[in-house]
Amino acid sequence: MSNVINVHDLNPYEKRYVVFIDILGFTRYVERSVTDSKLYGKIQDSITMFDKIKQAYQEQSKKNNDDVRISTFSDSLVISFPESAHPKNIIISLNWIHNLFSQTMDFLLRGGLTYGLIFHSDNRVFGPAFIRAYELESDIAKNPRIIIDTNITRSEINNKTTLGTLLEAMDVCKKDDDEEFSYCNFIQGIHPQDLEHMINSKHEQFVKIKNDLDLESEIGKNIVSKWSWFIDKLNDGRTSMIEEI
Repeated sequence: MSNVINVHDLNPYEKRYVVFIDILGFTRYVERSVTDSKLYGKIQDSITMFDKIKQAYQEQSKKNNDDVRISTFSDSLVISFPESAHPKNIIISLNWIHNLFSQTMDFLLRGGLTYGLIFHSDNRVFGPAFIRAYELESDIAKNPRIIIDTNITRSEINNKTTLGTLLEAMDVCKKDDDEEFSYCNFIQGIHPQDLEHMINSKHEQFVKIKNDLDLESEIGKNIVSKWSWFIDKLNDGRTSMIEEI
């Protein structure tokens, strides 16, 4: 029996919304886990959380028959949504992932969401959109957030309604004044008490992390910058909630 795959037997690329998410600073955590059993356990817990997220998406997709596909490998999560999916609903679901992970795990997430051509089956995922989503995560997002590609925010949906305008109105994404890209608003939908708990727990984690760093090194400065950004956004969210009361 030949092991050669006939390309004509494979489905072609499809246009889909694609998100790539991974754990920020994972390589450093793995290196330290060799001599730190507690950290090793936290890494296992985080990967188990990805498995649970995958199961939840698969069960929901089967229930709704909406063709959402999800793959996990190492510390990475890849989800693709059909072209017919509503971007607002996609981003709400990504905010759910970010909130769940941030509230229950000691690590931070970063990702990129784009739209384009991809092949995504149960055990294979590749294509231009996958590469672009990875580039958004690794090269553009910088801070612990899921950034949204400009090819989505410039699209028109729902009777010529601009996606960017629609999303901003729904408060599911944000855009800082000095940046080109929007990003998923991970504060959206979170209960004030859960937000307060997250602020306290992340602050405690941040203090411990700083104690283990050489704060004068480039690596140390980089890690501190990312954690500071995340905690600042949490505090901004708390301030906004107070102002709305």
